[in-house]
Amino acid sequence: MQNTPPITPELLSATQTSEFLNIGRNRVYELAHSGILPFIRLGNRMLFPRTALLRWIETQLIDTRLEATA
Repeated sequence: MQNTPPITPELLSATQTSEFLNIGRNRVYELAHSGILPFIRLGNRMLFPRTALLRWIETQLIDTRLEATA
């Protein structure tokens, strides 16, 4: 039997996103509705693309570094 790596979903639910970012689920919705967190709608569901979240995190790191040097 082969050991296969776990499949990581490309679209995360709000709950998965809250776990991924280590913030509350309500905060995920607040950030999404304010345009801060990237998301897509599929029907009534808000889904968060994992790669877009990783880019958002990287942007936050860059912004923080710029503020520290200013």
